[in-house]
Amino acid sequence: MSAGSAFQAGCGSSPDTTTYGDSGGSYVPDGSGSDGAGTPDGTTGGDSATSLDAPPPGDGGSGSCGTSADPSTLGPSCCTTGNAHCVEPSLVPANLASDFSTCMRSGGSGLCVPDEIIAAGTAFTPTTCSFAGAPGVCLSTCIEVVASNPDVNLLSMGTCAMGDLCVPCTNPLTMMSTGACEIHGTPCTSGDAGTDGGDAGDAGDTGTTADASLCPYTGPPLIDPTQFPACTPACGGAHCVPAALVPAAEQSELAACGSGATAGFCAPDTVIASDNNAVPATCTSIAGAEGRCLSVCLPEVASKILVLPQATCASDERCTPCYDPTSDDPRMPTGACSVACDSPKEPPVVLACPYTGPPIIDPSVFPACAPACAGAHCVPSSFIPTAQQGLLATCPGGFCAPDSLTSDVDKAVPETCTSVAGSEGRCLSPCIPEIGAQASLLPQDVCPTGLVCAPCYNPTASDPTTPTGACSLACDVPQDPPTILSCPYSGPPVINPSMFPACSPACGGAHCVPAAQVPASQQSQLATCPGGFCTPDPIVESDDNYVPPSCTPFPDPASEGRCTSDCLPAVEAQASQLTQGPCAVGDLCAPCNDPFSGDPTGACTLACDSPKKPTFTFPLCCDYNGTAQGTCVPSSLVPSGQASNLLQDECPDNAANYLCVPDEDLPNPTAPQETCVNELDLAGTCISDCVNITFAGVFGQDSCPPNHKCVPCILAGSSAPGCE
Repeated sequence: MSAGSAFQAGCGSSPDTTTYGDSGGSYVPDGSGSDGAGTPDGTTGGDSATSLDAPPPGDGGSGSCGTSADPSTLGPSCCTTGNAHCVEPSLVPANLASDFSTCMRSGGSGLCVPDEIIAAGTAFTPTTCSFAGAPGVCLSTCIEVVASNPDVNLLSMGTCAMGDLCVPCTNPLTMMSTGACEIHGTPCTSGDAGTDGGDAGDAGDTGTTADASLCPYTGPPLIDPTQFPACTPACGGAHCVPAALVPAAEQSELAACGSGATAGFCAPDTVIASDNNAVPATCTSIAGAEGRCLSVCLPEVASKILVLPQATCASDERCTPCYDPTSDDPRMPTGACSVACDSPKEPPVVLACPYTGPPIIDPSVFPACAPACAGAHCVPSSFIPTAQQGLLATCPGGFCAPDSLTSDVDKAVPETCTSVAGSEGRCLSPCIPEIGAQASLLPQDVCPTGLVCAPCYNPTASDPTTPTGACSLACDVPQDPPTILSCPYSGPPVINPSMFPACSPACGGAHCVPAAQVPASQQSQLATCPGGFCTPDPIVESDDNYVPPSCTPFPDPASEGRCTSDCLPAVEAQASQLTQGPCAVGDLCAPCNDPFSGDPTGACTLACDSPKKPTFTFPLCCDYNGTAQGTCVPSSLVPSGQASNLLQDECPDNAANYLCVPDEDLPNPTAPQETCVNELDLAGTCISDCVNITFAGVFGQDSCPPNHKCVPCILAGSSAPGCE
């Protein structure tokens, strides 16, 4: 059997590892090559005789094995894989000598010839067998050209005797004769040295490749995949093809398997059995796209096993789309529908935006986010565009993506809602860090449970005209212009105070706003509560754009004030001196300025507010040598037990009904209360001449300041200042 032998016509090509998007190649010999059906190794054919053809009469051969002979009489045994004996080289035609291995015999070197050929002599005819359901013949592995063929492992013994392999009569790909079934006669006669014009297997072969009629192939296995070891690591429905049988260009498309002598590449059984002429089953893939059932043993398929549906495919397959609707270019073929002679039958599916169809990807195939976040799953990094990764929270192995974005592959436009201050917004998940940071300030509105309404433009931002991005997902755009908060603000609540807990201790009309949401400059003016500051509801609702109603804190019409919550510590501290007036329950009329010092109280400078009247203070009284020693205080603020002792003096005569109160008797005294000892050595208190003193002429100044009398405590009473 020469290089153009019948066996090589049936066994000689490397296997194909065509996978996702590739085609071509063969797992069985294709018989291609310029030398005819039997010369895939590239040697020149055309006139070479089939190795085991009987030579024509008169070739000049001679020898004792020309007829039936006892193999044991011709030489020693010479083959470990079958029965053969070492015969005299002269008994084998010179043109066939290279088909047999050399061996040693007593007379020198010989050729190792199978016993079945020696014993049959010129009557030798190979036993018939079946190769992949097609006719074949049994040839001994002791024939050197059979044993040394690199693809000998692709042939099986079938029904042949031990030591023989079944070689097909016809190449299953080219449908050309291999010449194996034309073998007859014995080599133990002279040959024609390759001058018989070739055998049926060589005639007219011009290197034809796979016959298109075999694709798609649905017949018996051309190659038994189980002759190869199982894939390691294990992969169902695939076997580990030796690396030497896998074209280098295709190895990168398969997973490596085995180790050492068994190292190879894990190829699907359907590809091996059909010699890559099987067309995968058609299925419906993601977003209803046309697809093919491909083995999960293919790395490209395995990498997307979580998002590809099984559909009607086998358990070890996934439906891979012909064109991926979720890719940047959905019109680019994936190759899944170009295996063997296959081709896509339907046009690409291009996802519309906004997308309203069935979920493209089931988010539940991914693990829950860690830390947990309701309505979101941890999507592997490879599925998240780089541009979006910075917007999402990280989780083990990926990013925590809201289910609504995952299921529609970023083609869904979120539901429209009404956000802060009545501005346009979109229903988004607080699992997005930027949304989560503001979630306590955002309304739910019409959004489903777990989502909040994020504004397209944030009215509370330093620049309310800058888009937040909430209305720019997929093909979405804002429909309304930005909402600019006016001051004073009287529109819909910017922030709903009821989103926060009630103040503790309780304070009506105020809620406990988290410290992070309260400007540092305002925190000292508010009462603390667990985790934050107790802020009046109107301030919260207006995002600090609240201007309180005006009021008159004192009977004097010149006074000016604002209705201010008694939850503010400064107001609460002065509650006994303030009136409610026209203010709502829970508010008191706080003056714009301290009526004694004139200092601003802050009540009239909230948000964009400012006093509208001149600074108001109580008039002065009790003039002594050009210096006032008292202040006019509205009678309504003077304790009833003291009013009878005070005079109007030079205080204005108006609705305030002022009484002159000495400096030392003011709520916040501006002069010290001094004591004295009269001429009778009685302890007393210094009382201003501006008050109504009974028997004032009886008492002297003694050690008191000017314009004061020293009144003994036994007369002034123990409740008098300085006599306690």
